[in-house]
Formats: sequence, structure tokens, C-alpha cells
Amino acid sequence: MNERYLFRGKGRDYNGSEFWVTGYLHKTRTKTLIQPTDLFPSEVIPETVGQCTGLKDKNGKLIFEGDLLRFTNDDGEQSIYKVFYDDVYAGWRIGEVNCGAIDEMSDWENYREYFEVIGNIHDNPNLCRIEHDSLCETKNYKAGDEE
Repeated sequence: MNERYLFRGKGRDYNGSEFWVTGYLHKTRTKTLIQPTDLFPSEVIPETVGQCTGLKDKNGKLIFEGDLLRFTNDDGEQSIYKVFYDDVYAGWRIGEVNCGAIDEMSDWENYREYFEVIGNIHDNPNLCRIEHDSLCETKNYKAGDEE
């Protein structure tokens, strides 16, 4: 399975328990589905769907749209970033949750060792509420949007 074409979304079982599904995205007029390889597709909550960036964190974990990354510099200082797709720049970007600074992910391999996936905006909204939570509430930046 080519990682950059993967999607992840949250489904619900018959008891209402939520679970994550990773695979290929299928949309119908009324449903959003994700189909893992060798399994039947699962209906997912459309708002939770995020595409895989094709990149991995320092532990080799795939990074998806909506993931929260912890950045730790050489001095041990830490900050949290949200992963999002920027329509204006047509590329993956990260935005620092506590100050709104935005960086490209195009040079990822040079900085990968400093980043670790620690959750996502759907399961861990509390990590977005440090000082500014606008990045966790805004899915994409578009031309003309105010920061």
C-alpha cells in the first residue's frame, strides 16, 4: 500500500464505540468510507478523515493530516504543532499551536528527528488549548484567510 494515498478516519461500531480505520478513501453521495486492504470498507465520520502525508516521525510512525506533533529541540524545549494541508501553497505544513507560527514540511528529513506524533485534534483536543487554538479549529488556510 502506497502510504501517501492512505487516509485515516474514525468509525463507530454498533455499540457506538469509536475506532480508527486506515486505508483507501471512498465517497458516495451519502457515506464516507475507508477500506483497509483485505477488509470490507468501514463508514467513518467525515470530519475525522485525514490524508497521510507520506512522512514519518522520529519513531517511524506515519504522519496524517490533523496529527499533533511534539517538537523537542537540542536544549529540551518543547512545542506542539498541528499538521495540515495548505491549499495556497499546495503542500503539507505544520502550525505551532501556542503561537501560530507556520512552517513547510518540504525539508522534513532534516528535522524529522525532532518531531514525534503525540495524538491528533480529534482524540486530543486538550493539547490544542495551550494559548491559541485557532490551528486546531481551522482545517485549511486559503488565500485571503486571516490568521
